Amino acid sequence: MGEYVPSAPVNDKARKRNKNLPGQGGVFNYVNLHVYHYAGNNPVKYVDPDGETGIFPDGSPEQDAQWEKLMSDRNPVKRVRQKIASLARSFIGSKLWNVNVNRDGIKKGVNKCNIFVYEMTSDAGADPGLPNRAGKNPLTRYRNGSNTPPTAGQWASPDFEIPGWRVLSPDEEAMPGDVVAQKIDYSDATGHVAIVTGDGQATGTSNRNPEEVRETDWRLWDPERGPIVFRRWEGVE
Repeated sequence: MGEYVPSAPVNDKARKRNKNLPGQGGVFNYVNLHVYHYAGNNPVKYVDPDGETGIFPDGSPEQDAQWEKLMSDRNPVKRVRQKIASLARSFIGSKLWNVNVNRDGIKKGVNKCNIFVYEMTSDAGADPGLPNRAGKNPLTRYRNGSNTPPTAGQWASPDFEIPGWRVLSPDEEAMPGDVVAQKIDYSDATGHVAIVTGDGQATGTSNRNPEEVRETDWRLWDPERGPIVFRRWEGVE
């Protein structure tokens, strides 16, 4: 037990050693073993929302940033946005959504940028729904169902309602986990849609060679081809 509990800080040597303990010391700090213990038994100075962290915003950039991240991680809606971006980036280089691939019933020859976005958002807990009737069209029957996800053009149409997804105003800045879409009158598609994964970066399907999921700069999208619209997951009440 002695190797896990430091000496009481009765001298300079003990004090110096205890200062090197990670965080608040964990099991290496005997005060953390108290049954009725909160924030190192000093709730005036420290905060510890879930009993794991024990940090305090003291005005320094480092602590304030750590506190902001902690609160973000505790916010379920923000956690979903973070997961959306993380999932999207994890598939960079994947060919699962290529035009020439059959993806869950969406046949070869069909652009799948909206399928990629649907799967990233729904798997993260921000399901945008399946608003479109596929009918008997064998090219667009998703997962053997009768409905399909929002199209790129619908994501890019501010008047089209997608449950839980709010259209950002022009003065709002895009953040990781948002969806960026552009309505373009292609002969075989309604536009392009992707997941915002960084500062000016979006991850989605690409038809360029080699055809695969890529992270690209959405700021290079030509606004003259069609309006660029961002949406943010706010949750469904």
